[in-house]
Amino acid sequence: MSHFQLNRYSLPHLLAGPNTVHITAHRFGSPLTVRYEWSEGPDWEEPRLVEHTVEQDSTIALDVVGPACPRMRALTFSA
Repeated sequence: MSHFQLNRYSLPHLLAGPNTVHITAHRFGSPLTVRYEWSEGPDWEEPRLVEHTVEQDSTIALDVVGPACPRMRALTFSA
């Protein structure tokens, strides 16, 4: 059984420039795939997607281009 906690009424917020995401779990029974989708650039016309599969506590680096904050589209976890 897997449990994820995320405010279902909001998406995570990234900032322009380098972002660091820390992934921790009580235990990993199988690999966990984390997928971030956002739009960046003027008027948010450039879609971006970063997907990482982890098997233990990990850190993911996300680089966001431009001076404006990106617009989050989705955060997906799958095992």
